[in-house]
Amino acid sequence: MSAQMSHAENAEEQPDADEPAASGANAAQSDYWILKYGEEIYGPYTIEAMERYIAEGRIADHSIVAPAGTDEWKPAKDVSVFTCYFDKTRSDQTHSTPAKPGDNRPAYGSGKGQVDRRKRPETNNFVVITDIKSHHGPEFERAIMSVGPAMKIASNAWVLNAKTTAPGLLNHLSQHIGRVDRIFVSDSTADRIAWFNFGPEMDAKVRRVWRKPAS
Repeated sequence: MSAQMSHAENAEEQPDADEPAASGANAAQSDYWILKYGEEIYGPYTIEAMERYIAEGRIADHSIVAPAGTDEWKPAKDVSVFTCYFDKTRSDQTHSTPAKPGDNRPAYGSGKGQVDRRKRPETNNFVVITDIKSHHGPEFERAIMSVGPAMKIASNAWVLNAKTTAPGLLNHLSQHIGRVDRIFVSDSTADRIAWFNFGPEMDAKVRRVWRKPAS
């Protein structure tokens, strides 16, 4: 990847300059993304791959990205699903299981996160559980209802369907709560979970339970 990308000089994996970017209505989905470095456009990449590139430092807060098939270019830090990755306080409190058991590679496509639409569902089903102690309850409800078809099934729980991932949904929703609030997201389609503000002890316990092999 271009040297303009933060820490990219030491990255092991680079996208090919001649990889075509997505175009047309079929590619204009919020879970497929393209990157722009100078005059070059790379991708499309799955959101799982984008998460990994951010974690590796290969996408910086100023990196220019857009939903595949569009020209809606913005710095990564200004895109709602990625904002929290660049907020140090929130990123330290945000955790998720890998896209595959014991594996941080993208859940779909090749090792570079290229899109394989034959395997990827159009939308995912989620269960969201919250512990809202601040005054942000109404704001949070508006945020979750705006993501996609959703239904509140208990005072602190929702089911919904959306074009995103567990970490992507968590990042979006965590921008609409206070510092004392907590969120747990389960992606039943991709068999993945993500959680915010549960503390390191809970993080360790969740990781031991989730995907635990049958005894």
